[in-house]
Amino acid sequence: MEILFLRFLSYNEQRVIDEDTTVRWVLLTNDDETANHGNIKLSNVASLIQDRKVVILLPIEDLFITTANVQTKNRKQLEKAIPYALEDDLAEDIEDLHFAIGQRNADGDIPVVVISKAKLDHLIDILNNVNILPDFITADVFGLNWTDKQWIACVEDQHVIARTGQWNGFACEAGDFKEFIQIASEDRSVVPEIIEVFRHPDEDMLEITRVPNVYVHDTWEPTAYIQGFQEDKCINLLQGAYAKADKTHKTIRPWKIAAALAAVWVGLSMAQVSIEYWKLNRVNEKLNADIEQVFRRTFPEVKNVVNARVQMEQRIKELTSTGDSSKGSDFLKLLHHSGYELNKDKNTSIKAVQYNGKELSLDLNAGDVQVLENVKTKLQSKKINAELKSADSVDDKIHARMLVSE
Repeated sequence: MEILFLRFLSYNEQRVIDEDTTVRWVLLTNDDETANHGNIKLSNVASLIQDRKVVILLPIEDLFITTANVQTKNRKQLEKAIPYALEDDLAEDIEDLHFAIGQRNADGDIPVVVISKAKLDHLIDILNNVNILPDFITADVFGLNWTDKQWIACVEDQHVIARTGQWNGFACEAGDFKEFIQIASEDRSVVPEIIEVFRHPDEDMLEITRVPNVYVHDTWEPTAYIQGFQEDKCINLLQGAYAKADKTHKTIRPWKIAAALAAVWVGLSMAQVSIEYWKLNRVNEKLNADIEQVFRRTFPEVKNVVNARVQMEQRIKELTSTGDSSKGSDFLKLLHHSGYELNKDKNTSIKAVQYNGKELSLDLNAGDVQVLENVKTKLQSKKINAELKSADSVDDKIHARMLVSE
């Protein structure tokens, strides 16, 4: 089966993955020769998939690769014990992490890849939104070739990924490559006879060529990033709660072909319904979470949130039906027009809302103060008073407060 590799770039300025994220793709044909490669937005990947296996390569920087020594051979007991065995080495709570385990090595250690559940959930949600159902998700470093006596590194856009062992590797800036080689060499009991470096022609690697045992290739091969991929020697993150349904193919006698085709059709229909149900369920969960978040920000005095959707409807009904009917309508009108204008910029979001009966106070995050000035102008053109009371720049974001009134 042909394999479509999708490699996410760690040095992309857009750290949050969405449907417009650009990934590198490489198609490996049935004769193990690369047929094509290039860059593509996630939203356009579905056209490449067809009936091919899909392998996702994530930046090693987003993962923690290590080993654990747990004596039990029972798979379920291993899955329960390994998080606790590694707990002291992890900065996050183990309840917030997903642990994918590999086959025990000759030393009795079990390789483990750890990733944030929130990060993996977000990735899978985005992939599902653009009709990508991956068969394999692993670290990009596992796509590089490797032997006991040889390390492999690829350098592109001043970024390096290197594989130093079956379960070892690192990533760094190109300017720090020499120091990282020294650190990795000290951590390994055996120093490699050669370190092969594949570099993009635009990369200046003169300094690294002076390091002993380093050989820099003069030709650039983008496919070097996947030449070492072997499914049975990598760890698939799609296991445990994230495991993909097993695909089995059964041989059918010729005289049962008609019945088999009917069964396949029914099966595919049911599978499609199940997938759509799963997708809709995930979307519904996200919408409910968003509604609860908006509800808590709008009505911070409410501590017990059981059903945010119903409680929100009740609160709005109260606003529109209490003594002064204009109070509720004014609130909804101001909130409607403000939200409509703010929603036009994807980098702008409402963090808190307060209403005192006459004036709506909005706490905002934005990428540019000019966007907020434009919103203010738009509202004023609709004969709505809008005043930007404060705007502070924090971590390349604008934190601002805007007052809106009739």
